[in-house]
Amino acid sequence: MAHVDEWVSTMLETGSMKGKPLEPSTVRLALVMVQEVTEYATRQGMIPRDPAEYVDAPRQRPGKVTSADVWTREQVHTFAEKAKEDRLYAAFLLSTYGLRRSEVCGLRWSDIDLTRETLSIEQGHVEVEGKEHAVDEPKTTRSRRTLPLPAEAATALRELRTQQEKERAALGLPWDEGAHMCSSFDGRPVLPRTFTGWFHRIRIAAELPRITLRNLRHTSVSVMLHANVPASTVAAWHGHDVRMTTAVYNRVYDEGLTTAAAAMFGDMAEAV
Repeated sequence: MAHVDEWVSTMLETGSMKGKPLEPSTVRLALVMVQEVTEYATRQGMIPRDPAEYVDAPRQRPGKVTSADVWTREQVHTFAEKAKEDRLYAAFLLSTYGLRRSEVCGLRWSDIDLTRETLSIEQGHVEVEGKEHAVDEPKTTRSRRTLPLPAEAATALRELRTQQEKERAALGLPWDEGAHMCSSFDGRPVLPRTFTGWFHRIRIAAELPRITLRNLRHTSVSVMLHANVPASTVAAWHGHDVRMTTAVYNRVYDEGLTTAAAAMFGDMAEAV
């Protein structure tokens, strides 16, 4: 066990032969493979006991999000305005509100209540190594949540539903409440990687700085924090643990506070 513990520590500190530390997620995957081998060897009587059985996997280190990783509120509005030209404007609008890519791509019409103007996150559409894709449970327990729809999002979703009903009728297909909201003209779900590609197409057309689709979610968090929305509320909206919200995004938040503090006496300092 001591040897395996030492190996895990070495991977986290010096990593590969190039001397670069490995991410905890990478080491966890490697440890799982080692544990499968040692468990098999123990069952077969090749070794007296499993040396990796009680080795703890390293915890994921939450990365910090800085102002360089996200857009401003104004840039988000620019993106949303350009996205209005896209058939799936409603889906991209939900991304600007902070939904995960898997949540947007996994959302079914049965999860959307346009009368009460709410949506419920009940599943996610994910890809494995860019090849296989599957619909599965939400990422975490907190990810399963019901959110009120902002007025603009509710309007966009109504328009998209009407359009998709017409598209299915034109193809001679009945309406299916279980169909994905984020779908192509023929009703097939849009793959997450395809959705990402379309996001960048709109971003480029809008002449906006390059950020990842994931960082559009980060943008939603940082904008809400700068607007003084309580961290607990921001976490609930995004399906986060509140401690993770403040740990990952506090640098962006702190930059906003620094600017606010400077504004208090900035003019006086220049006058002295």
